Amino acid sequence: MKGGNTCTTDCGSGSFGDPTTKTCKTCVTSLNCEKCADASKCTECLTGKYLTLTGTCVTKCDNGYYGKLSTKTCTSCNNHCSTCTGDLISEC
Repeated sequence: MKGGNTCTTDCGSGSFGDPTTKTCKTCVTSLNCEKCADASKCTECLTGKYLTLTGTCVTKCDNGYYGKLSTKTCTSCNNHCSTCTGDLISEC
């Protein structure tokens, strides 16, 4: 991939490699991606955001999920919970 005037295998934070043009392109700013797979799908989120299963970054996860700080992902609640703050039954 070409980032600026040099070739690289890693486009860096906030960018992704476009295989068609073989250039580094910027992730869509409104998605809050730290890293992205393409223009519309995040693979890692900025600090304070959580990655959903659909590749978007959110401040608050949907019902049935909680924001796991260690992975910065929306993680499913325990099966006994409809909403939670963690994966234990005591966190419902």
